[in-house]
Amino acid sequence: MENIAKIFEFIDAINKLKFEARYSGVHRHDTTASHSWRMTVLTYRVAQELDIGLDIDKCVRMSLVHDLPEAVAGDLDYKNACLDPDKVAAKEKSERAGIKKLTALLPKHLGDEIYNLCMEYIDSSTPEARFSKIMDKLENGTHAIFMGYETFDEDRLNSCEPHTRKGFGWFPEVDKVINFVREKQKAEFIKHGFEWKPEWDLKS
Repeated sequence: MENIAKIFEFIDAINKLKFEARYSGVHRHDTTASHSWRMTVLTYRVAQELDIGLDIDKCVRMSLVHDLPEAVAGDLDYKNACLDPDKVAAKEKSERAGIKKLTALLPKHLGDEIYNLCMEYIDSSTPEARFSKIMDKLENGTHAIFMGYETFDEDRLNSCEPHTRKGFGWFPEVDKVINFVREKQKAEFIKHGFEWKPEWDLKS
């Protein structure tokens, strides 16, 4: 039962993610846990539909744990996430330390698996990590669409809209999915009277 006790200690430590408000640009109507759940479902279904040779089980596990470090590091304000590379680098450093601290609560074989998945994700070191990062951005973009861009101000839009272009060009098949989401974004921008800049169209 010692390992079971360690697992529950770990669960207690990450439980705060159910209440950790995300700086998602939608007046924070989101939490890290709800984002991770939605991203995991999106990852699972899109990876399976596209069938591009990825280890789908690994993609799902990576999506599930990719934001666990925020139980220690917290999230980053949208302006910092988009505009301040130094603060992004500092957050990444704190996330690396955070996941090390969290996974140390687990039995070693379980902690090592989660730690390695998170490091792989942060470093974008495999196709699965790069695919999962795209799904992370697309989940955020589709969440914003779901909430409605009437909740945005123009400053948020101009600084964070290009966020969903990250990963464009990594996988030709996935580029079609990115374009699909961006067309939905474009329609919402126009609907709510915001400018859609021509350079935001990614068709190639």
